[in-house]
Amino acid sequence: MIMKIIIKWFLLFTKRLYKKASFVIILALIPLVVLGLGIVAKQDSGFVTIALSQKDSTDKTSNKIIDELTSDSGLLRFVEYDTSEEAIESVRYGNSDSAWILLDNMSERIKAFSSTKSADNAIAHVVEREQTVLLRISREKLSNVLYKYAAKDVYLSYTRTNVSVLDQLSDDELLMYYDDFFATDELFEYAYPSSSGGGQMQQINYLIAPVRGLLSVLVVLGAMASAMFFIRDEKQGTFAWVPESRKIYVEFVCQIIAVINLCAVMLISIYAVGLNVSLLRELAILVLYAISAALFGMLLRHLFNNAKILGALIPLFITVMIAVCPVFFEFKEFRFLQMFFPPTYYINAVNNTNYIKYMVVYIAVCLVLIAAIKFIKKLQYQSILSKGNKKRQT
Repeated sequence: MIMKIIIKWFLLFTKRLYKKASFVIILALIPLVVLGLGIVAKQDSGFVTIALSQKDSTDKTSNKIIDELTSDSGLLRFVEYDTSEEAIESVRYGNSDSAWILLDNMSERIKAFSSTKSADNAIAHVVEREQTVLLRISREKLSNVLYKYAAKDVYLSYTRTNVSVLDQLSDDELLMYYDDFFATDELFEYAYPSSSGGGQMQQINYLIAPVRGLLSVLVVLGAMASAMFFIRDEKQGTFAWVPESRKIYVEFVCQIIAVINLCAVMLISIYAVGLNVSLLRELAILVLYAISAALFGMLLRHLFNNAKILGALIPLFITVMIAVCPVFFEFKEFRFLQMFFPPTYYINAVNNTNYIKYMVVYIAVCLVLIAAIKFIKKLQYQSILSKGNKKRQT
């Protein structure tokens, strides 16, 4: 019986929400943001554009290097050109940031360079308009790929030059030792502290990575909009039948239902783009985040209690949250300011269990602040009443 009543009220409050165009727009923004970023992520993109070309397109080693570079580009965008002149022209006219030109006779050049390390035996030419930090980092990618093909020759050259005790061994015998000790696993394993599932980091497209943060900000936007709805409901006397002491519970119900609807769509969207962690963890942090966002909206309502002021503050709060919270980047300088906003806890809680605890503390702090504001306003109201009574008596 009680469950039927709860479901009935939940559906009634939800129905009221969907009659408000502003809430429907916020709700629609969640899948639209995911869809838009998903489309962009599938396109050819990158922070740095590299023009690739080969002096000899029939060179097997050169082709393997090109394939390896383009198959795992990450933040680099590679564009292949038929000739080195075309690649250099693309840099000259700003279509590319850098041109990597693989020279002919790669196998012979690699052997020659491994023994002499002279510019005359260069394996590739790099053409750039200017030196930037990103271009310097991008060259690490080229060096990493080229070294794989030069490593054995460098090993043989070093051994022949510096380890004379092994002179009696042939190159094939030396390479047997090389192959035996060659590490096939990754040298480094990256993980988040206090994370679940072994803590290993997922390989995620950098354009999709901010989706969780952006959606969490939209949820807070919905909570703030719900706070404005409640202010208007109060003016219209929608909840006049509810005792004043219990209106805070009705307000929380209005807030949490709005946030739950947004969080449900957000959860589906996160799974759609593959940003999800384990279902249990997702649900746990989402429940806590829904409560945090709802209480944040209530806190702002109790602070200002004016729909116009709250509406004017929404763009400011959204901008600050996107800039300060770890939506795109983590700024340690703003760590203290981040703690005022719910998205900080939700974004970090995905991979750091400590932030789940912090979110519980945040909820408690919001409850205390709301209670304190209500108490102060009650004292102010009683003070005004007592002054009014004194004036009447005089």
